[in-house]
Amino acid sequence: MKITKIIVIGGIHGDELTGISLAKYFLRVKNSKISAILCHEKAIKKNKRFIETDLNRSFSKKIPISLEEKLAVRIKQQINNDSIILDFHNTRASGTTSAIVTQEPNNLQIFLTNYFGFSRITQMPSSNSFISKFPQRTISFEIANNQRSAFQVLELRRKIERLINLDIPIVAKKPRKYDYVNKVKRETLMRLNFKFSQIKNFQPLKIIQKNQLGLSVEKTFMPIFYKHRACEEISFTLVEEKNL
Repeated sequence: MKITKIIVIGGIHGDELTGISLAKYFLRVKNSKISAILCHEKAIKKNKRFIETDLNRSFSKKIPISLEEKLAVRIKQQINNDSIILDFHNTRASGTTSAIVTQEPNNLQIFLTNYFGFSRITQMPSSNSFISKFPQRTISFEIANNQRSAFQVLELRRKIERLINLDIPIVAKKPRKYDYVNKVKRETLMRLNFKFSQIKNFQPLKIIQKNQLGLSVEKTFMPIFYKHRACEEISFTLVEEKNL
């Protein structure tokens, strides 16, 4: 397989700077092989995640009503049928740097995970997210804010440009693979007297923690997207480590 066209997606959330910077660059240079979509310009101007509803939860609404739901319709219309799609995000959850897919990772997605320097790939459920609409040829890159120095925009730009006309090899080196299990609410953890101080992203839960949550002690479970200083309704996403 040869990559001949790329779409860079940035600004699905208006406060995530890596994708915004990449999309702005490729819109400015006007590379005929690499296009870009700066998704949510109103949220970007306000440096907010979204205005009315989360854009990355708005791509499957049958009757779009909110600003973001209508914007999602317009974004989908800009996606052609022959491009590889690279979707860049940032997160305030320390250590939650991972490639994200919504299907069992194919060879292209595994290659791109390695190529961009990610050691993990996480399979999330097909949902209302952008990448779930184009699962075979899309990959998201979630870069934790405290790890942005390892994924600098200039180097990401160069890597994207070098992808054009590249033949994708059969990948031998496999990243670590994680499968979505469930979202865990803060109220649930408080009911269980779960010690928040012991939660670390992509760090295996201890036996006592697995027992509290009713999980098999023989499997490897871990939280991701846990923000230590935030008291959000969803405390973290639970994933299980799997073999590719």
